[in-house]
Amino acid sequence: MPRDHASAGLWIVHQRWLTDPSVPMGRRNTPVTEGRVTADVFAGYRDRWDLLTLPTSQVEVLLPEWVVAARHEERIGLPPGHPWHTRH
Repeated sequence: MPRDHASAGLWIVHQRWLTDPSVPMGRRNTPVTEGRVTADVFAGYRDRWDLLTLPTSQVEVLLPEWVVAARHEERIGLPPGHPWHTRH
């Protein structure tokens, strides 16, 4: 899995958890470096050895649709400087 896919998946899942509007303010403050992501988020990449020979820019995004869609939410987005700000 390309690192920009991995970093987007981790960031999005963590930001979604961190900014969940149903949780009272101040109850969640764990940094992204301690984020937790379940295996199902990256399941689309399982056994996709063929992706190793492709340039990152040519690898289809195989994250779940809810993860891909969340990158456009104002409270979630993508990390600063992430390459998907100009692609995908």
